Amino acid sequence: MVDVILQSSDGVTYTLPTEMATLSSLVQDVLEHCSMHGDRTIRLPKVPDVALGNVVEWMRRKNQVSSQRTNTSSESRRFTESEYDGRDSQLANWERDFFHRLNKDVLFMVLNAANYMGITALVGSGSSYVAEVISVMSFRVVLSSTDFSYRKSKRV
Repeated sequence: MVDVILQSSDGVTYTLPTEMATLSSLVQDVLEHCSMHGDRTIRLPKVPDVALGNVVEWMRRKNQVSSQRTNTSSESRRFTESEYDGRDSQLANWERDFFHRLNKDVLFMVLNAANYMGITALVGSGSSYVAEVISVMSFRVVLSSTDFSYRKSKRV
């Protein structure tokens, strides 16, 4: 299968197999509906390199894990309210580790890039991770982590 080249807004390129790149509905639509004339470079003007690099890393890992699990069935266990520990049972440990190592700003950029590129699995996993993080924070900590200046917070 032919490779696809994804180009960030900074001009940095990443080469992926078509099968992996089509985890993105945007890439899939471009490949299906636009004539590429031999150039399989897809420019992503709204995605900076810091986000695209992490998105590509996630796509590679997701593809690797998916290919390893082709014949295994995974049953999702439902937790009762008393045994729920705030962790999403659908969020894989490798995804949790992936998101944990990103700082807040980069995580936000990665989720925006995934949303722009139509990678619903990444948006869903990232959102679940953020929900997990927030669920264990105290109310005061959540409120104190705003980016408002003192003057702005007084107005709010």
